Amino acid sequence: MHEPGDRLLLKRGHEVLGHALVTHRTMWLGPTVVSAAGLQALATAPVLQRQGFGTLLLRRAERHMIDEGHSLGLLATTLPEFFARFGWVACGRRNEYGACVCKILSVLAAKGLYPKIRKPLDIRPLRRMEISRVAEIYRLNVWQRRGPLERSEAYWQWLVNRGAYHEFLVAIDRRGMRRSASGDAPIVGYAVVRGDRIVELFTLPDHGSAGVQLLSRVCGEAIERGTDTLRIDLAPRHPLTRLLKSAGALKLDGGYQRRETLMAKVLCPEQMIERLGGDLASRATAAELPLPLDFGLAVGNQKYRLSIDSDQSDTANGQASLPRPASVATGSIGRSYLRLDPGQLTRLLLSQFDWNSASDGEPSTRLARQAATALFPYRTLWRPVFDDLPSVGR
Repeated sequence: MHEPGDRLLLKRGHEVLGHALVTHRTMWLGPTVVSAAGLQALATAPVLQRQGFGTLLLRRAERHMIDEGHSLGLLATTLPEFFARFGWVACGRRNEYGACVCKILSVLAAKGLYPKIRKPLDIRPLRRMEISRVAEIYRLNVWQRRGPLERSEAYWQWLVNRGAYHEFLVAIDRRGMRRSASGDAPIVGYAVVRGDRIVELFTLPDHGSAGVQLLSRVCGEAIERGTDTLRIDLAPRHPLTRLLKSAGALKLDGGYQRRETLMAKVLCPEQMIERLGGDLASRATAAELPLPLDFGLAVGNQKYRLSIDSDQSDTANGQASLPRPASVATGSIGRSYLRLDPGQLTRLLLSQFDWNSASDGEPSTRLARQAATALFPYRTLWRPVFDDLPSVGR
């Protein structure tokens, strides 16, 4: 979502020579939600390229993100080399498969799931008044994952109304109407389809069969269109992953566009660390790190000191309470610290650090490395594609 002031223009008189768009978002990082800005459609006129105007637009967009209170920037690009020069790093991934439609249906038939389904659901297009039910299914599936965007009701309305898909199908359990006090047909799953691609598919946790029936429906329509191969975006560890692998599905690289790279940049390190404070304190406790803990980050000329204090035991019940969320101060790092460049800092705070690589970070002490690996363990960062798709012509 964005406001008119989020569209940045480079103009000469009335002529537009460059453009960039900033979007306002919030992203799940496990149990924490962080404020993130998306950068889209950064481009300059061909006659101005390689003259520094793209750099000017990028710097202005980053300043706008910071002024709007965002601690993290996100983008997807086919030109990662340009953005890497300014501290953006490849970070996060899609989770896309490519499979033969006939092979998918063959596997479903062998399992007795196609063409005759024992307990069929009603599958039809989404209706506007049902958006809140779809939003709840999404929330149940992505809550506390790392990378998906938090979608408010207003965001969902925008996402549906902008038309970045050809079909938005929902699976209805008619039998549930008898159990529903309101008499409304319960939506137990949905699939968003764009061309020969399922860009998002989720079901209620206890309705896995809805995913199979939605997949069958899309495959059947693909055959009618003469489509041989289907591209399918799934969340990591999605219940349909094993079925697709049985059908010989291949993991695809890239994203919506070929060779697309997902990139990120921490814009306000102090704000980002403060936001992650509760999660960092929980990790310190789980790893049994000695508290209170001081841990420094030396990033170029910038110094950040992370502190996690231990609380006194609760004398009322004799139990030790959780540590206080981490706080951060600037200007000092202490004895135990990790030396990083700005790109490494982004990967560290997003838990994308490769601790097996000798070139990733320089710990000052053994305790510094122990603390760093416990506070920032590697975690999968998955970004759904549906949020980033452009509109399609109707």
